[in-house]
Amino acid sequence: MDTHGGATKRLNAFDKAVVTILYICFGIKDETKTDGDFFEQYFESGSLDKGLTKIAHEGGRAHGFIKCNTI
Repeated sequence: MDTHGGATKRLNAFDKAVVTILYICFGIKDETKTDGDFFEQYFESGSLDKGLTKIAHEGGRAHGFIKCNTI
């Protein structure tokens, strides 16, 4: 889902990633019972867009949480 409200993406290229606390992250517990490719296509199809826009009113930039500091 690529809209003004945000993006839903599957992490394919790496085992781990760093994201802002504003993201909701989830994983598949048992890959023998669940097909990750199915969920990737489901999210990419836009099937969730209508429902998500009802609850997602603004992005992280509105709160100033996009900045990351390095130590």
